[in-house]
Amino acid sequence: MELFDVIIVGSGPSAVSALKALKDKKVLILDVGMVTNDSGDSLNKSLRNLKKGNEIKFSDVIGDKFESLNNIHQEYMSPKIKAPLMRFVSNKFNELNKFKTTNFFVLGSFAKGGLSNAWGGGSMRYTEEDLKDFPLSYSQLEKHYDYLTNEIGISGENDDLKVEFLEDKNLLPPPELNFLAIDLLTQYKRLKAKFIELKFSIGFPRSAFITAAKGSREVYKYDSMEFFKPYTNSIYNAKLFLENIVKEKSNVTYLDKKMVVSFVETDGSVEVKTIDITSGDEVNFTAQKLIIGAGCIGTSKIVLKSFNDFEAELPMLDNLVTYIPFVNFKFIGKKEDQRIIPPQLILMAEDERNKYLCSMYKLNNTLSGDYLMDFPLSVKGNIKAVKYLVPSILIMQVFYPDYQKKKNYLKLLNDGSVEIKYEDEEPRGNIEKKIIANFRRLGLHSMSFLVKKLRPGNSFHYSGTLPMKEKPGKFQTDSECRLFGTKNVFIVDGSVFPVLPAKNNTFTIMANAMRVGELVGKSL
Repeated sequence: MELFDVIIVGSGPSAVSALKALKDKKVLILDVGMVTNDSGDSLNKSLRNLKKGNEIKFSDVIGDKFESLNNIHQEYMSPKIKAPLMRFVSNKFNELNKFKTTNFFVLGSFAKGGLSNAWGGGSMRYTEEDLKDFPLSYSQLEKHYDYLTNEIGISGENDDLKVEFLEDKNLLPPPELNFLAIDLLTQYKRLKAKFIELKFSIGFPRSAFITAAKGSREVYKYDSMEFFKPYTNSIYNAKLFLENIVKEKSNVTYLDKKMVVSFVETDGSVEVKTIDITSGDEVNFTAQKLIIGAGCIGTSKIVLKSFNDFEAELPMLDNLVTYIPFVNFKFIGKKEDQRIIPPQLILMAEDERNKYLCSMYKLNNTLSGDYLMDFPLSVKGNIKAVKYLVPSILIMQVFYPDYQKKKNYLKLLNDGSVEIKYEDEEPRGNIEKKIIANFRRLGLHSMSFLVKKLRPGNSFHYSGTLPMKEKPGKFQTDSECRLFGTKNVFIVDGSVFPVLPAKNNTFTIMANAMRVGELVGKSL
């Protein structure tokens, strides 16, 4: 059996970031690796222009099974996941796994590139305060943050949020603002002293969007259909970076259609058991070191199966999410800007309990069905009102931090299914009331009864099942993310986060994965 230096499980942001530090070693990447056959030709204009030219291809925008209308009659699903051409991102994951849960929305990916095919691009650095419960410091991640910023291209500004996101001199300019966001930011600057007193700070997000020419890169495509098709060149996608590395490095091998089931460690090597999802055959591979970046749920299942443990309850973390719709009355009926525009602005809010990250979006190039049933009118009234109200609506997505709680856990059952329980929730509603009350000063109006509380699991920031500890125990990892009880098995996804700040966690997962990859490379 061929012996590799390192086997990496997965192809999402964490796995590919670890690979960046190991691309000169003999590396095997094992992945299910689903892709779409979409060429993007039918979706090369904005939704508005496709409508005007009568060019909409029903199967791509709505779906032969009406996939894009999911939110009218089923539980809410992210617009970036539910579109027909985006279903490949998550469908196979739920098809090949069985889940038992009552109060947790489960979503993962077996796609090539993982959930970076459909993420929001949020790329905020963690501060020393964010990392206070981690057995590592910001200085250990800083050079990897810097590397990723330069390689990917992170947009943003060193504005009022630089205290929370840290100053970065290599940022690309942020995307252009919509008229709603311009008005909001103007009013905020006028009342800044009052908002700082409230512990509210507003500024630009840090995003993995290419917004200005950088080398041979393209600028952000404001008319792209990122809610309906994958592989938008303006947004970071781990798949594209992986393919470039594999193309350039003959020592790096990528195998798809391989679902990793478990591993066995022997003296000096690790054997990895996989199932070929096409043939159903068992295929095994061996390496000196194993790095697992299969996403929190996938990684946890592999680890538990490797130890045949059907009793352990691993702590489960996720950022709880609420949505607040705001209306700026002076923009009702205004001609809509139909360009796709990513998260416009960020509010960092603080109360006596927590810090919250609040992303502000404009309703652009999504279907009316995505929010039609949320308007407080009759269906007929909503249909008539939607075209007048949409230009005036700003949606705020509020992320809560999360900490280990005994009732929130993941467990592998004897039949191979994964049980996820999430019963101990943070009380939600108080910070939203504070935001609503004070955003009236900015010309944005809402009511508490309009706040939408999504089920746990809807942020997809799953973390914490194999947490980093200074002195780890069973099913924990050390400061180098080595799994306890092993010598050569390392975890690089969100599983290793002992706590989960409100900030989007992907960028820190990537920086930490690079750090671990570098450490593994030095140990070979």
